[in-house]
Amino acid sequence: MENASKALIIAGAILLSILIIGIGMTIFKQASTALDGANMNSEQIAAYNSVFEGYEGSKKNGSDAQTLVQEINNHNRTEEDDTKMIAIYNNAFPANLNATVASEDVENNSSDAKYKKSTYKTGKTYTISFAYDNNTGLLIAALIDEN
Repeated sequence: MENASKALIIAGAILLSILIIGIGMTIFKQASTALDGANMNSEQIAAYNSVFEGYEGSKKNGSDAQTLVQEINNHNRTEEDDTKMIAIYNNAFPANLNATVASEDVENNSSDAKYKKSTYKTGKTYTISFAYDNNTGLLIAALIDEN
């Protein structure tokens, strides 16, 4: 009888240890996932930005602008990290542009005309330029200005 109670205590301690280890692993996994965006190397940053940089330049036609808008909208819909949202501007970048400002602009104005492909006409030309986050180097905003 005495041995059985000791066995139950040992079994309970083992189960409690496994539970604590499992919780610790879950917390570690969540923390490392959150840090992945902040710890991108230069090759990963270049690959991330290269999806959009092909559209950069002056005298881009309207279909290029429409395709870029579609790419940005798809990106913003699937991106889980708010600091990786890409804002679209038409006249000029805001003076205080950073990743937080860009993500707030996307959240507050994503139904704005500048996020609609139909805003950009195929018969017109546009100058497309990008703004990058000073800390991470990631693209955070696109300026699509009619020529």
